[in-house]
Amino acid sequence: MTNTQSCICCGQCASCCGLCTGGISVFEGLTLDEHRSLVRIARHVNVSRGQTLFHTGEPTGRIIAMRFGQLKLRRITPDGQELVVGFLNAGEAMGEDSLYSDTVYDVDLVAAEDSGVCLISADAIAGLILVNPSLGAALLRSLGQKLHDARYMVDVLSKRQATSRIAGFLLRGMENRKGDSIHLSQEDLGMQVSLRRETVSRALKTLEQSNCIRLTGYRNIQVVDPGRLADIFYEDLVL
Repeated sequence: MTNTQSCICCGQCASCCGLCTGGISVFEGLTLDEHRSLVRIARHVNVSRGQTLFHTGEPTGRIIAMRFGQLKLRRITPDGQELVVGFLNAGEAMGEDSLYSDTVYDVDLVAAEDSGVCLISADAIAGLILVNPSLGAALLRSLGQKLHDARYMVDVLSKRQATSRIAGFLLRGMENRKGDSIHLSQEDLGMQVSLRRETVSRALKTLEQSNCIRLTGYRNIQVVDPGRLADIFYEDLVL
């Protein structure tokens, strides 16, 4: 883990919406006391844009809960190229699998923008689960959702048409972010769906001309017609 600004979470949570765990989807449904128990064992870490939070090969042993910002999950290829394999956005978490096995990060976690995370020790959470079984159930639901997402992305990558891949990715992004806008560069989008940036650019323009999306700036994609996007994705339509 790189040098970062950190502090004990329970002190700072009072000044950031009360409880930092309250905005994290995996912890939805927990009682106030259960949230307070998590806050007591967590700590805040803030990272600046471009800063690496954890490197490939470092032990996990914790849940990372995003308070704000965005982390980029990347690998560096043998020839030195950056490969973005995913993002961790505000309200999302990762590391639930560290509760059940000893794992290491298989990616670098790099701040795509100024970001703040809550780090919660896997050992500490395991102790809490013994007292609060509902926390364990919430974490298992989160793992199940991630397995579902992984299967969905296999379906996305199986599509032959670039517009279909992008349509499927945008639908899932809209669902996960609970809004109609996805903030992502064309390069990063291309890495997510295994397409070159030039192909992504043409496909986005085609989807915009079909009134499925609206492009507002280089990094902002607004979904206008999710029903039409779904048709394009599931039927692998040629536009």
